[in-house]
Amino acid sequence: MWGISAAGYTTAMGMIGAHPALMAASPQASPGDQFLGDDYHHYGAFRLMYAFDWTSGNARIRSGPTEERPKPFEYGTPDGYRFFRELGPLSNVNLKYFQDQVPTWNEFVYHPAYDAYWQGKNVPKDMKNVRFAVLNVIGWFDAEDYYGPWGIYKAVEKLNPENRSIVVVGP
Repeated sequence: MWGISAAGYTTAMGMIGAHPALMAASPQASPGDQFLGDDYHHYGAFRLMYAFDWTSGNARIRSGPTEERPKPFEYGTPDGYRFFRELGPLSNVNLKYFQDQVPTWNEFVYHPAYDAYWQGKNVPKDMKNVRFAVLNVIGWFDAEDYYGPWGIYKAVEKLNPENRSIVVVGP
């Protein structure tokens, strides 16, 4: 099992309580704790533009599988600062654009603090009983997911001393 970025997070989640048939996993550039260091929050600071841009194209409700890529959001201006300044309060995102059709966006709005919701999504704390090979891939300059891969790797090492996990770090 392997995946990069969001799929890396899915891979890491799949490592928790894994089926005995799983022989190897490679979470690559995976978020680990999405509030304290990865993706949308950097140590609690909400990254509005990144969260809006990613969720507008990748996190909408879908009616089924498709081979079509989501269309990019039309900002109506090349000036991102202007777009977000004129947006007003975060509640306007659903009111004007998302109409409650982007569940991930709603997670941000309804859970603005490091509450039980975000704590439950913290992957490293649950990396117990990892009995298969793990290759964790980390990018030195990954602006979105640098914290998570290290957290996952260190947790696998600490909570599973018999595991022979490997970490690869590159540019």
